[in-house]
Amino acid sequence: MVNIQIPVPSNDLYPILKCVVKGDKKQYPVIKEEKTGAEFFITRTFYGTYIGFFGSNETLDWKTNLCYFQRTVPKNQWDYPGICIHSGYYKSYIKLRPKLYTKLITYLPCTEPVIVIGYSMGGGLASLCAFDITVSYSLFCIDVHCITLGSPRILNKKGSMLFSSRVNIKRVKYGNDLITKLPPPIGFYHVGEKYHIGTTEHFYKACKQDHYQYKQEDVLHKIASDLCVSV
Repeated sequence: MVNIQIPVPSNDLYPILKCVVKGDKKQYPVIKEEKTGAEFFITRTFYGTYIGFFGSNETLDWKTNLCYFQRTVPKNQWDYPGICIHSGYYKSYIKLRPKLYTKLITYLPCTEPVIVIGYSMGGGLASLCAFDITVSYSLFCIDVHCITLGSPRILNKKGSMLFSSRVNIKRVKYGNDLITKLPPPIGFYHVGEKYHIGTTEHFYKACKQDHYQYKQEDVLHKIASDLCVSV
């Protein structure tokens, strides 16, 4: 597993994290895939290029979340046999992919890192996006990193191991967040290095109340500080 810090200062990362988690769609131009409800933005700072995926907020998003069966990835997509992905997330990502790359190509080639961030449902999409950029744009030698917050399980074991070995993915889990326990761990695995914050983690607990014990801004500041390099 890749295990390095995100190569941007924490005060550069923090406003992006805050925007994604709070669902602030006025700060950056948001691109939406109408058929699935998935939404993302791309922005650039002095230190890096950021891609942000928002969490579930529409009925269409929840249809993606609850489409639990797995599907294999076509060979012409990623030539890695044996990878199986949550079908709802795969479908959602493939639908928005043309819009994402149309926007992303205007930022390439770039010398600064690309940081892909996603919250809840957006965490699953962020993982797929970070891996996809890594393998699809390998000739550009892009330094890709990924942070997921409250992400569900979306990959089989082989897929999880492959993604974790190719991309520096930080998986943030807050307390006993319900979404991080879905789908059930029967053939589905999380991806990336886990960073747990908040109340003590218990496998038998799944609740949202944990989120209200601390100020969200304080939590996001700590996450940014712990995951980033010191500049």
